[in-house]
Amino acid sequence: MANEAVLVLETEFPINFTVANATGIEKGAHLQMTDPMTASAASGTDDVFAGIASSEKIASDGITSESVYKRGIFEG
Repeated sequence: MANEAVLVLETEFPINFTVANATGIEKGAHLQMTDPMTASAASGTDDVFAGIASSEKIASDGITSESVYKRGIFEG
């Protein structure tokens, strides 16, 4: 996967963002801000960066929240 980040040092806890139920997000994916506290997988260069996904979210699993790291030390 392109733009995948691996956590090296956790400097603060991840926070919950709302995501679409039909969206699948891989752990370590770069996320973009679509609405206040709503995120989706980043898709371009003009995206507003929301953070990095701390866990995997499976598409259409009924879950509509994702923990997102806003700060930390990562390897890309």
